[in-house]
Amino acid sequence: MLRRRRSFGVDEERILITNGATQAIDIATRLTVRPGEVAVVEDPSHTVMRRILGGTGAVVVPVPVDEDGLRVCDIDRHIISEGLSPDKARLVYVTPSLQFPTGTPTLQRSPRCPAGVGAGAESRGHRR
Repeated sequence: MLRRRRSFGVDEERILITNGATQAIDIATRLTVRPGEVAVVEDPSHTVMRRILGGTGAVVVPVPVDEDGLRVCDIDRHIISEGLSPDKARLVYVTPSLQFPTGTPTLQRSPRCPAGVGAGAESRGHRR
């Protein structure tokens, strides 16, 4: 059905059905983030997501949003302010289109940072 209706070609054994988005995010987070690693969230963000991410043993690091959404250029600085290395970042949780809970529309463009400012794994020369 997914292949026909959504052009989503995947083998059945690779599909996981959950009770909703919250459970799906919980499972994905537990598979991605280990205790002591960093999960970045928008600030403000949904409190349930912060609890899910923290429940993995991850250090949850809030990063402010502005009119364009998550301030990507500030991620490394906020992780360092928690006494951690940006290399510990394993997950960034963002809300698409409309930032929750502010309702502010986020722009559909790639974030840009000044030269020399870290904005994730690619700026440090490796992929996660």
